Amino acid sequence: MLNTLANHGFLPRDGRKMTPKELYEALMLVGLQPSSSVAFLAFLYITYNPPNPNRPFLSQFTPAPSIDLHRLTLSNLLEHDVSLSRHDLSMPPFNTTVPVPEYVERMVRLAKFNNTGTEYEGIFTRKNQYDARRLRWLESVRDNDAYFYGLFPQFASGVECSLLMDVIGRDGQLRVDHLESILLHERFPDDWHPRTSPYTIRELVFKPLQCWWGLYHSQVSLGLLDELK
Repeated sequence: MLNTLANHGFLPRDGRKMTPKELYEALMLVGLQPSSSVAFLAFLYITYNPPNPNRPFLSQFTPAPSIDLHRLTLSNLLEHDVSLSRHDLSMPPFNTTVPVPEYVERMVRLAKFNNTGTEYEGIFTRKNQYDARRLRWLESVRDNDAYFYGLFPQFASGVECSLLMDVIGRDGQLRVDHLESILLHERFPDDWHPRTSPYTIRELVFKPLQCWWGLYHSQVSLGLLDELK
């Protein structure tokens, strides 16, 4: 989502020297909750403030004045293995900065496979997201003996799920064409609009847990990959 915001000019287009103020204003544009955004940014700018032996010891506990977008790809912080749209860090081409078309297009096919002929035709649902994430996890187990997907990355995935389905989408639903535009092309569609009410603290607490629960209760197996080709 941050790449998408940068592509539209809400963040520096070159992704360099993003200040907390710029990032806060961008998060408000998409409808995130103000106080939780402040807490997130405090964590982000302290975590990504690289220690330096030429600076005082206590400086590493202070927030960075700015960060570059590419630093957010450091493994197991914001970026992690079992991403819906990126390769695992230890898998070729060892680059998590750009989306993988195959993964996003598979999410589109998954929605069509499950939802065609139903009331959710043309929609990517929360259940579709659970299944897509489980497929990626199963792939990592099969193909990447160096993958890491511990409790923190799992919870981060739950937050991502909720942001995708409830902030970018609405009430656990996202149009398939919007999904493709945002995840693959990293552009907001012309007919997309942000939430009219902020993402609440209650949603921030419970929606990621719902996504986490759904991931563990998905029943898909790797055999589905052949059906989606």
